[in-house]
Amino acid sequence: MIAGLSIYTVQKICSIRHLSSVQAKSVGLFAAYALILNGAFILQVSQPSLDPMAQLLALGAATVLIFFKRPFVVGLLIGLAFLTKGLELLPNLAALFFMTLYLNRKNPPLVISKNILFQLLGFLIPIVFWLAHDQLSWNGQWLGTYWNRQFTVRFFNQNNQNTFFDFSILITFFQAYFLEIMILSLGLWKSRMFRRKSDPLFVYFLFYLFFHSLAFFIIKKDSSQHLTGVFLLGAVFVGEYLYEAWQKYNWKGFQSVILILFSLAAVYWALFVLSPYKNKDYWNEIKAESTALTNKDLPQSIVTKDINANGYGIFFTTQWYFYPRKVYFESEANRLIGQEVYLFQGLGDNHLKKTRVVYQPGVF
Repeated sequence: MIAGLSIYTVQKICSIRHLSSVQAKSVGLFAAYALILNGAFILQVSQPSLDPMAQLLALGAATVLIFFKRPFVVGLLIGLAFLTKGLELLPNLAALFFMTLYLNRKNPPLVISKNILFQLLGFLIPIVFWLAHDQLSWNGQWLGTYWNRQFTVRFFNQNNQNTFFDFSILITFFQAYFLEIMILSLGLWKSRMFRRKSDPLFVYFLFYLFFHSLAFFIIKKDSSQHLTGVFLLGAVFVGEYLYEAWQKYNWKGFQSVILILFSLAAVYWALFVLSPYKNKDYWNEIKAESTALTNKDLPQSIVTKDINANGYGIFFTTQWYFYPRKVYFESEANRLIGQEVYLFQGLGDNHLKKTRVVYQPGVF
């Protein structure tokens, strides 16, 4: 469903950007082609991950901001996106903020403040509701574990603090951001540069690239949700470039290029998209397990191991797929002693160990 909505959103953006309905339809088809044949994008939407939803909502927020000027809706969409991936959406949030200033640069300060206030209000509403739910249903478990995992373990760990910059980070940056660099180069190529300067969607792309690059150099780690966002936003520009090439060369040799790109994408899809089904990870196994056991008699409580490196992710992924069954961390499961429970434990080979037992301390 997310893949379908993503393709629809990309086509919708293309139709808004072009006055001619024929041109809009052609560009939209090229953009959809670029997105569908992108093996890395298909890999993202095929996994039980919130990354595609996060970036679809973020792109929706940018679209509403640029083309429809509805600040409250913009805030609401980016707020919902923020709930899916949390701090990883900070670059998107910053890009939207500066895009708001850019679009309102000729307006008086009062109008700018009003737009920002409405965006902030829309952004806070889903956040407040989620934190209230966390406090009432999980006693603040989500908030307490999330901040520790994101700040201490993932982003600002000792290794990141000790090595602020080295040459290998620069190489990693160019590898991870190759697609942005390619799109940016195409967008600024020759006389196109002057037209792109006044293109608000391309300006948003520049903000987006800058803040994600800044985040990369701070935490020295790229994110799959960021790449998903690049695939979505980049498909619009790639569709336009393909359409322009088609018009310019009138299909002379262009069909061969399309076939080559199709073949490369098909090979990439076969190598990297099919593999998750052959080599299941934690998240795929939890999803499959919940589907297989839906109609079976299961213990009402599930316990996940605390000290596992991915314990946090397993806990909340299990909570998502096995709702309304209660999921406990090992440290809070003493109340379950003597009860039959279902144990989830991540193994070193990226597989899940599942056991049905009568719970006792130290059962893992």
